[in-house]
Amino acid sequence: MAFLAYNTKNPQNFFQYDNPEIWQKDGQVVMFIVDVDKKALKSVIFGDVYQFLLNVNNNALKVFGRPRRLISGNRIIVDVVKSGKDLRKFPRLDVSALNIKVEIRFLKYRFEAKLLDFSLGGARFQFDPPAFEQFLLYYYNYYLPRKELPPWEIDIFIPGGGRFTVKAHPVRVNEDRKTAAVVFDPEQDRKTILKLYDLLTKMLKSEGPLSNNQKGAGYGSSE
Repeated sequence: MAFLAYNTKNPQNFFQYDNPEIWQKDGQVVMFIVDVDKKALKSVIFGDVYQFLLNVNNNALKVFGRPRRLISGNRIIVDVVKSGKDLRKFPRLDVSALNIKVEIRFLKYRFEAKLLDFSLGGARFQFDPPAFEQFLLYYYNYYLPRKELPPWEIDIFIPGGGRFTVKAHPVRVNEDRKTAAVVFDPEQDRKTILKLYDLLTKMLKSEGPLSNNQKGAGYGSSE
């Protein structure tokens, strides 16, 4: 399973990594080692800060780390600047039971999926098997080979709450679970993310579409 790390100063600078080996101290991630795709090694700017996604105790944590040096072959050591434990002030929302449809657009391609979870930093989607096979074809053959990766445009359709469009970058594709995880683009309007988070929270509490009273002033379609 491959992940993508993005340079915090320039999201167009990224590299693929896998097999993280993690060191913790007092419950905090302090350092880790990853395998970097050999073709992507030349893209790594040592000393710059990148955003990583790590699986820590079965939880996906967003971590900011600074690649220190190449230690062997294609393995690099990364010092943590800030971990997801410090960043996540609001819990990730599991919205899989709400059956919220999304449309993912990158380059000229469109793919339908289901919203699994949502946080202030990113989201995760699941595809039906036929759609996922088509998604993988275009993702690996037409998207990843590009020198610059444009953000995805994602339409999220909230039952009773309208359509919201957000921009995001992929960080992980899980072929076994047929899912894709993204982090929101640094230039994404935060008001839209906060509106979505609030609407989804209300939907989870009511376990269904929003009523007019639940939408609140200024809530609805982002169009």
